[in-house]
Amino acid sequence: MLNQYAAPVTDSLIQSLINQTNLDTLKHFVNILSGEDSVTINDSTYLLLSRNVLHPHNDLAADFIFQTLNRFGLHTYN
Repeated sequence: MLNQYAAPVTDSLIQSLINQTNLDTLKHFVNILSGEDSVTINDSTYLLLSRNVLHPHNDLAADFIFQTLNRFGLHTYN
């Protein structure tokens, strides 16, 4: 059982990531991946409506994540 009076311990890397996170950008990405907002992927606009395992938009969501991470300069594998 956790001590409810203990001070939370925050790893410096985690705190650094939190400090670099823009809430509006995070909301934007969540809205795209949840189907609230449309997104342009490979020059076509889509609304990602389902996360069902067999739904074809799963590949589009993967493409969106791949392209987004590349734009951030992160090394990705496809």
